[in-house]
Amino acid sequence: MRPVFALNATVRAASIAALGVAVLGGAGGGSVLGGGPARAAVRFDPESLSGFVDAVDVRQALGLDADPAAVAFHLNTDVDDDYAAACGAREITVVHHEQYMTQWLISTVAGAGYAIDGSDQAISGTTAPPRDGDGCAGTHVLAGVHRTRRTTERTLIAAADGREGTVLRTRDVSPRYGAPGR
Repeated sequence: MRPVFALNATVRAASIAALGVAVLGGAGGGSVLGGGPARAAVRFDPESLSGFVDAVDVRQALGLDADPAAVAFHLNTDVDDDYAAACGAREITVVHHEQYMTQWLISTVAGAGYAIDGSDQAISGTTAPPRDGDGCAGTHVLAGVHRTRRTTERTLIAAADGREGTVLRTRDVSPRYGAPGR
């Protein structure tokens, strides 16, 4: 079953605080993040890139009443992997920003909100993970590098009239243990 995120709270807060709301499906400790006043429901499936955003959520995210035809959505996805390694005599954690992606979403005005149905363009980038022999503090090199955790954060953003605002933010943290040196 694909993860489907449902939210009944504002997610514009800069700090990351877990809310007591449902995250349906998915295998891995998913959570919906945010804080602030209650708001209408946002339903979004990050796998199919489909869902519904109430106009109230858009108004709260943007801080204004936008022309419905001018509202657009995009999804930012950031994937970070944590690696443990020795750097000289110290054990350290290296956070590797493995992938980032922005997907511009197809949306239409639907009743009292916006139906989202897929993406028509995207851009992404990746970087190489840390490896044994990579430099670290001073003249030391990394040894015994192994992945310990993956964090995927997705942010659904509404944009209109030169403004952007977060409508939904989710975070999934899952262990990914590998043998040292992998």
